[in-house]
Amino acid sequence: MLSVLSVIGSLLWLIIWLLPWKPWQIRERLEADEEPVLDDASADELTVVIPARNEANSIIATLSALARQTEKLRVIVVDDQSSDGSSAVVAAMAPENLDLRIVHGRPLPDGWSGKLWALEQALSRVETPWLLQLDADIQLAPGMLGAMLQHATDNGHDLVSVLPAPPMKRRWEKLLLPAWVFFFRLLYPFALSNRPGHFVAAAAGGCLLVRLEALQAIGAYSSFKDAQIDDCTLARLVKGRNYRTWIGLSHGVTSHRSLGSLKDIIQAGTRTGFPRLHYSLINLIVASAVLLILTWGPPVGMLISSSETRIPGLAGSFALFAVTLPLLRFFGRSGLWPLALPLAGSIYCWTLWRSALHYRLGDGIHWKSRSYTKPSKPKAAK
Repeated sequence: MLSVLSVIGSLLWLIIWLLPWKPWQIRERLEADEEPVLDDASADELTVVIPARNEANSIIATLSALARQTEKLRVIVVDDQSSDGSSAVVAAMAPENLDLRIVHGRPLPDGWSGKLWALEQALSRVETPWLLQLDADIQLAPGMLGAMLQHATDNGHDLVSVLPAPPMKRRWEKLLLPAWVFFFRLLYPFALSNRPGHFVAAAAGGCLLVRLEALQAIGAYSSFKDAQIDDCTLARLVKGRNYRTWIGLSHGVTSHRSLGSLKDIIQAGTRTGFPRLHYSLINLIVASAVLLILTWGPPVGMLISSSETRIPGLAGSFALFAVTLPLLRFFGRSGLWPLALPLAGSIYCWTLWRSALHYRLGDGIHWKSRSYTKPSKPKAAK
């Protein structure tokens, strides 16, 4: 049985390597513009909206990075019922060159996720053609905002998002987070998501630039108000209305919130694991089986003494290294990192099952002192 699973795992890596859309290549990439400051006309085209719930320790670094994008930038910070004085910190310490407005969020209504409710409250105050959703722990390199806006206008995109580079300073972050980015890109191939008319739709909600017209065309945030995977849901709805979306990677968009311990990383993965599988037990079983066969198959094949499995195991291990190398180079990680992939895959698989157990037992997911259960199916505006 082990030999069969090993051969299957090796074949899967070879298939991934040979897929025509090459999900392992780093082609969808957007870096900061050489000119670090947006001109006044471009800055007048957009408003930055930051939902903030207990972000006193993170948000000033985010705002300071925004202040380096242009001489004057519209920013709306929605204090989502924070208990740590987030709005007071913003009022006292935000850079003076920001055209800043603080919205004190109202209590969360039934049927809404916290982030989407915060964004909805800011939407009526947005008067520009473009809106940038930015998480309170995301930092933009100088020129990044201009690069995103230019990329959108030059290429006719209505939604441009950049997957933030995760923090990789601590041991567990270095081990697990590159794998999770890799798995996300396999689940949502960027090349297919960026292709008009294709059913794959992906976005990164931490840094997402969207045309206000497109957002209003889908019924804004109320059309998917309880979605847990709100970014990809937004991309799917926008794409379904024949607007164009784009997602990519960048060194200029980074998260400065350290996840720290293994427990914190598992908790973050638990929040999105089962929702990404559309709350399907069949999807969960298939995804878990494929994940474990992928990560354990080739190394087990090399260790089994039979030549029938050792050769496929070597071929699969070669494909594994070839497929993961571009992302490792992008993040500056060691070429030996694939040796830890079986452990990373096993932990990721556990987060999927942990997430499913929370939902199936009716407990839902607890995130930022709120509990979320399975949402209803979002409906696009007619």
